Amino acid sequence: MAAASSAAALKMAVVAACIAVALLSMGSPAMADLQDECRTICRPMCDGFSSNACNAVIDIAPILKTLNFFFTTCKVRVSGLCTALCVSICSLNTVTPAPPASPPPPPCKP
Repeated sequence: MAAASSAAALKMAVVAACIAVALLSMGSPAMADLQDECRTICRPMCDGFSSNACNAVIDIAPILKTLNFFFTTCKVRVSGLCTALCVSICSLNTVTPAPPASPPPPPCKP
């Protein structure tokens, strides 16, 4: 009886390994391309947003202008957070869009 259960466990392990290899060989390159595309879209938008946000903070608290490092540090931190969030949201849409609907056929003329 122990031999039968160990044989079944071995078969299940082989099936699980095959499924894992198949899944790992399919998903990675497409996801990498999608994330690269999302970074290309997100980076310029987040750079502009971070500059505007940091300038707004400096306008609220003008004493921050005296700190030479504040704007650069603020811009890097805000841009990094914005880019990470933007890429995550952008790459969630991994389903390819449906093809455009074809126009309906013309009506029949009697």
